[in-house]
Amino acid sequence: MNDKKIALVITWDHYNLVTQNFSAAISASIQGFNLNVKSISISQPISPQLSNIDMSTVSFVFCVGHEALNININDKIIYDFFDCPFYVYVLDTPIYNFRSPTGHLLIEYFNRSTKDNRLNILFAERTYLNLYSNYEFDGCKPNLRFMPFAAFPAITDKEEKIDRVVVIGGLGTELYTNHSDLLENLNYYNPYQVSQQQTNELIDTIEDVHFAGNTTKHIVNIFQLEPKDLLDIDFLKFACEVDSYIKKRNRIRAIDSLKNFPTDFYGPGWDSKYSDVNNFRFLGEIKHTQISEIVSNYKVLLNFDPNWEDGVHDRVFTCLANQTNLITNQNLFLDELEGKTNNIYRYHPNSPNINELAECSINEYQKSETKSILLNHSWHARITALIENI
Repeated sequence: MNDKKIALVITWDHYNLVTQNFSAAISASIQGFNLNVKSISISQPISPQLSNIDMSTVSFVFCVGHEALNININDKIIYDFFDCPFYVYVLDTPIYNFRSPTGHLLIEYFNRSTKDNRLNILFAERTYLNLYSNYEFDGCKPNLRFMPFAAFPAITDKEEKIDRVVVIGGLGTELYTNHSDLLENLNYYNPYQVSQQQTNELIDTIEDVHFAGNTTKHIVNIFQLEPKDLLDIDFLKFACEVDSYIKKRNRIRAIDSLKNFPTDFYGPGWDSKYSDVNNFRFLGEIKHTQISEIVSNYKVLLNFDPNWEDGVHDRVFTCLANQTNLITNQNLFLDELEGKTNNIYRYHPNSPNINELAECSINEYQKSETKSILLNHSWHARITALIENI
């Protein structure tokens, strides 16, 4: 590649600046490879943004999220308009993206990737990657790659940090918050006509005290589904119902186990549920671009990952890069981080002991080495791995 080549980074304007922040970090990292980077927002008219670009110089296209798949250029769907490698980075748990209002476009792209080596899908969680790697379309498998999230480090190093736990993100608006409601819904909505015994086995599995896994993987295994079912609309609805219940339930269990420990919340929904709890402060919503600066002010971050088994939220990397202690749910990807840092405290989502961990992480706080995190889990490291394989 030479300095005349261009990389296009395409995103959309998220109200909390999530996609914009990812796009900025990824674009900055690409520029380190002697590539000119052009950032495109599909929230603005596309044609003027492309008017001064020689398409023959475009080395690759990187989409932050799948929303750009809804765009046509010169009567061609966007990935057919460009004659170069095309990447779609799935930022959420894949089942929600596939079930979203534009999910059918991602499914179509997913199927097309089985026949076109230019088209690639990037997942940030490895067990979903392994699960969907078994899917076939006309006998061919999709072009899937693992690209974990990375750190958004703060620029400043804080000499003094706040002796409180900080929680970043909202409580959530999932429908089900108790076992009986979920079970009633699963029995009513049963696209595969599975037995009551299988449904009970699923619930027992995800309620197990040591469960810390990918709910979708367990649905596939317990119900003995085929890889072809993974993009079926009925399967996606069923999987999302189970997953969303566990997500909100785990957040509530974690916060309940704090037991009045001094905690600051940034995000919606917490104040209405915990307004009467002493030592809890509710400090409103923030933009994604503010997370790193806020986390760097605290000694401890409490993180919950979205039912991921082998892959973590960008908050995890950002926390560690800012020398803030991390309390987080069990996750296989943490094995790649421990040994490089001494400030990770794990808990089982179904039996959290957050109050105990919070006391330990505050009392034992000391600034940790961040060199390995910044070197191996930066956006530059992620883009290096990507570009080396283009």
